[in-house]
Amino acid sequence: MVPIDCMLTVFHCTLIFFLIYTNYTSVAASDVAVNRKILMIKLEYYGIRGPLIWFTDYLTNRYQQIRCNGATSSFQAITCGVPQRSNLGPLLFILYINDLPNVCKFFKLILFADDTNAFYFHESKVDLISIVNEELQHMKDWFCANRLSLNLEKTNFIAFQTPQKN
Repeated sequence: MVPIDCMLTVFHCTLIFFLIYTNYTSVAASDVAVNRKILMIKLEYYGIRGPLIWFTDYLTNRYQQIRCNGATSSFQAITCGVPQRSNLGPLLFILYINDLPNVCKFFKLILFADDTNAFYFHESKVDLISIVNEELQHMKDWFCANRLSLNLEKTNFIAFQTPQKN
C-alpha cells in the first residue's frame, strides 16, 4: 500500500513520476540465502548479545534431505540460511535485511518478509532516472556486501505520471 503522504504529494503536483520497484529481495528460497556470520553480527549490533549463543546453536548442526518421485537423498548439512517453516525464520530474515533502508537516501522502502517495495517520485523525468539508478547501485552494493542476490524474474517496476495540464 502506498503511504498516504506520498499519494497526497502526487495529487498536488502537475508532473510526477512515481516508481514502484517490487520484490527485489525475493531470491529463490530467500531464507536459505542468509549468511549466518553476517546475521550474528547484525543480531549483536541490534543488542541481542546474551542469547547470541542460543541463536548460533539453533542455526548450526541442522540437516535436511529431499524426497522426490519416491527417491530420498541422504541427509546433508545446511550451512547457510534460517530454518524455513519456523516461527523464528521470518523474524531472523527481517532482522537480516533491516538495515537495507539505511543505504537509500531517496527511496521510501517498505519491507515485508522477503518482498520489498521501493517508492520514489520526482517532478523531473531526467532527475528521476538519474536518482533511481544511483539508488539501485547503492542497493546492489548492499546486496553484494550481505551476500544476497536478486531474483530478476520477480523484480518489476512501474512508473506513473500525472496528466499534463493544458
